[in-house]
Amino acid sequence: MEVFPNLNTVVLISSDIKVIDWCRHALESVFSVKVIDSLQSYSYALTAFQNLILVDTALFNGRTEKIFSDIARRGHVLFLVKSDDTFPLSYVERHYKTCIPFPCDLDLLRDVVERYALAPSDVDPIFKKPGRTPFGDVDISGFEKFIGSSKIIIDVKRRLAEAAQREISVLLLGESGTGKTFAAKLLHDNSPRKGKTFVSVEMSSIAEGLAESELFGTVPGAYTGAVKRSGRLAKADGGTLFLDEIGDIPLFLQAKMLRILETGNYCSVGSDIERHVDVRLVCATNADLQQMMHKGKFRIDLYYRIAGCTITLPPLRRHLEDIDEIAASFFTGHDIALSEMARKKLMSYDWPGNVRQLVNCLQRALLFAKGETIYPEDINF
Repeated sequence: MEVFPNLNTVVLISSDIKVIDWCRHALESVFSVKVIDSLQSYSYALTAFQNLILVDTALFNGRTEKIFSDIARRGHVLFLVKSDDTFPLSYVERHYKTCIPFPCDLDLLRDVVERYALAPSDVDPIFKKPGRTPFGDVDISGFEKFIGSSKIIIDVKRRLAEAAQREISVLLLGESGTGKTFAAKLLHDNSPRKGKTFVSVEMSSIAEGLAESELFGTVPGAYTGAVKRSGRLAKADGGTLFLDEIGDIPLFLQAKMLRILETGNYCSVGSDIERHVDVRLVCATNADLQQMMHKGKFRIDLYYRIAGCTITLPPLRRHLEDIDEIAASFFTGHDIALSEMARKKLMSYDWPGNVRQLVNCLQRALLFAKGETIYPEDINF
């Protein structure tokens, strides 16, 4: 049997295409990545590869504990754990192996794997127990303005708080009206960059021909009538750049955005002088970026750069129990309340426009209500 004894090879045990692509993008500049994509082949990996093994625990969910015992006896094993995995982490804790949350920032994954390959005893576990955050217990008090106490919203706040403390690109997903822009601002306000500028760019509102100059700025002579103008990137230097509806960014700009994320360098339109910028990138979209990648409309390498941490904001229909709290917050300062029938009417609707639609609905009800109580007839969807 062929044996691969050096630490320049990482063996990835996974059948998830997204995990495989993610790890290859992160590691192939440093390591040779060999993929074992089935349980039938995992034992071969344990004996043939005398080096670092990266295990996607989702492949083993519901399997026997013996598999984990076999893997845990290896000296150089990292476990790649998704937030919804339910595998027995007790084996990892017992053998002092390291877990990496997935998805994570590409640079973080590369850094942990490089350090672990050289000195596994010097790398502390990133997290150990199901449901715990990858960065330990987090304080979500800075996200109290993101109204809601349901389990699903508390989990969103926890993930936002985790991401805020790390220099990692964040991709916010969710339907229109779920609060992605508000979440991005809260991320900035609770990050180490909170004293710096937060610059928001609505990509869907910028004509394709103007997108490059809007982001990168221009120099005199770049085109007829062009003057020196700083772009949004320069204005966000040191702070956070929020690109809303990132799926609308033109393909020709995607390569330039990738270069900025990799090097921090860019050129203004009409200039060949490189500028360096230090920004934390937060993106948002309600588009299906996976489908866009399949159709060639969104670069795969850019996706893996912007999706260092992906957070999905749920539609309101999945946390209707938060309507009471949202309404109470909206009515603060007004001597008015919902009747029980009005409350039931709000709770029985599916809210295709999500929280934005709810707030608009409450605003109209407040405007037309007579007296101190809002009745069902005051509510119009």
